[in-house]
Amino acid sequence: QAAGRITDASMSARVEGVDSSKDDLGFYTVTGRIKSTGTAGCRSPQAVIGLYASDGKLYDVKVADADPWFQKVMPTGQTAEFARRAIDGRDGVFSDIKVWGDCQL
Repeated sequence: QAAGRITDASMSARVEGVDSSKDDLGFYTVTGRIKSTGTAGCRSPQAVIGLYASDGKLYDVKVADADPWFQKVMPTGQTAEFARRAIDGRDGVFSDIKVWGDCQL
């Protein structure tokens, strides 16, 4: 158990091919692939997008669900695309984006 959250070590996911871009209005889009990597399938996989301030502190967190066409449990080794659009960066508060995979219990 980590930080009050129940975990299952057999379910895990990672992100690959992550790309972020900022449009002319100051909004970010983050895209990539999430891959099920555990010994059991990944239930309801998500990409977790951490927005960090220039001092290194976590400013905000967004999530992007995997492509809705996969099954509820993504089998080990399977990948699906994700995209999170319209992340507001107009205020300039965050300066770094880090993305990781997560499975739900």
